[in-house]
Amino acid sequence: MGAIKSKKTIVNDIKFDSSSEAAFYKKLIKMKEEGIIKDFKMQISFQILDPFTHGVEERQGRRYICDFIITTMQDEEIVVDIKTPASDTYAFKLKEDMFLKKFKDSNFWIIYAYQRKLNRVSYFEFKLERKHGLAENNLFKQEKYKKRKSKKKEIDE
Repeated sequence: MGAIKSKKTIVNDIKFDSSSEAAFYKKLIKMKEEGIIKDFKMQISFQILDPFTHGVEERQGRRYICDFIITTMQDEEIVVDIKTPASDTYAFKLKEDMFLKKFKDSNFWIIYAYQRKLNRVSYFEFKLERKHGLAENNLFKQEKYKKRKSKKKEIDE
């Protein structure tokens, strides 16, 4: 299977590995401005396998770098990785399992990014694909409610 080709994208002088990550970053900025989330961090590294010795050979550990950590208004932290169906590979699922084994009490979400087109304008739609942990999935529900409310307001005017 060939390598996944994703377009490197720069937003606010920050280089993202893919346009879907950049789009999610913009979404998080908007959610923070609207008071839906408290804060977020990017590209946080976790040691998921400690270095070890196998016979006489020293083996290096393994790290996992998440795309984002979202802090909710309730001070819960959610580790988030943005994937497309094509980039949700077996290798990533192994890292996901190793992360979940080592950080049992963490909230870990895999969010799929689907690229859509409307009137020749390309945009991303995000869907929670897998959720581990107890954090509530109210982040996206609030946003959908706001969209419905604003559309209704436009119709009433």
